Amino acid sequence: FQLVDVHGETVLEERQGLLLFNGGTVCDGHFFGPTEVYAICREMGFDSSDGWEYALEWPTLQNSLPINLADVHCLEPYWSECTYRPPNPVVPECTHDKDVLMTCKGSIISCPPGMYRSYRICRQCPSNTYKAVEGTETSCIGCPGVSTSDPGASSCSCRSGMFWNGTDCLSCPEGTASREGALECL
Repeated sequence: FQLVDVHGETVLEERQGLLLFNGGTVCDGHFFGPTEVYAICREMGFDSSDGWEYALEWPTLQNSLPINLADVHCLEPYWSECTYRPPNPVVPECTHDKDVLMTCKGSIISCPPGMYRSYRICRQCPSNTYKAVEGTETSCIGCPGVSTSDPGASSCSCRSGMFWNGTDCLSCPEGTASREGALECL
């Protein structure tokens, strides 16, 4: 989930934003209410919620996005207790005038490199994953190919003869060499 403003920028503090799920909007189907808003705010790392509405508030932004989620219903204020479905293209009951706009309370925490956000705390990236920069991400990136990492890594480790370029292991240029885990070839 993500809240964005009229410009598509992430909302990290207490102000209204358009609710996105996997890059598309969320439709206020038949069940959306305080429990659903609270569960989603908590899932995004906020403390609580402060209201919602459904509307075609920012037509240029909203009409440029797909509708990815409909009929969210939560029995308890935890995302694990929620059911949902993708919108039905055959019976288009979800249109952008039912997109959810909501406000969450409490700012999202930002975690340092090597750590990801899990609700309101930062956790170490697991082995063979990394996170290179500080941010609000809720997961780490898997190390590509044969590269590896220890828990809490901000980069992956490459075998000798290769170096880490920030996203992948690359072979050292001819005439240079590296040791395992090197960030450059010499």
